[in-house]
Amino acid sequence: MKQQKRRIEILRTMLERFDEGKSKSFYCLAVALLSMADLEEALSKAEPEINTDNSDMDDVKKRALILKKTLSSFADEEGVKLNLRKNRV
Repeated sequence: MKQQKRRIEILRTMLERFDEGKSKSFYCLAVALLSMADLEEALSKAEPEINTDNSDMDDVKKRALILKKTLSSFADEEGVKLNLRKNRV
């Protein structure tokens, strides 16, 4: 129960700080499938990158891109797929 509450907190943080209107499903999937350690580390790695980027980080699209790249790298390491779309023929 404690872990699920923490996952909800992490998801809220992602949605409040990093959602540009297109990432909600991605973040929900990441929070459901990645380990707590990976989620915590992804957020902690994304923050310094956002703070050191020379571009205008008030732009939520850029913040979302940084977090999504970070989450994707953790997912790749764990063999987890974070995309909802199926390949179309």
